[in-house]
Amino acid sequence: LKGIVTRLYCRHGFYLQMLPDGTMEGTKDESSSFLQFNLIPVGLRIVAIQSTKTGLYVAMNSEGYLYTSEHFTPECKFKECVFENYYVT
Repeated sequence: LKGIVTRLYCRHGFYLQMLPDGTMEGTKDESSSFLQFNLIPVGLRIVAIQSTKTGLYVAMNSEGYLYTSEHFTPECKFKECVFENYYVT
């Protein structure tokens, strides 16, 4: 699956990065090669988030715990909101 390639940034100044071992963490290093993700549309305002480097998906369980998955599952679906200034949450 392909989608829009982007970096995920939070208001605290960190980018989400996914390391080769599947670890996810925040970094302020804008030059990290692990920052790019595919936002893949999988439904109306629903996207999957996949690392372009590792091919792993970002997933969240019912307790709010983030983890990585080799395969797309229902826990890999995230709600997407796009605002007038093209800011996406």
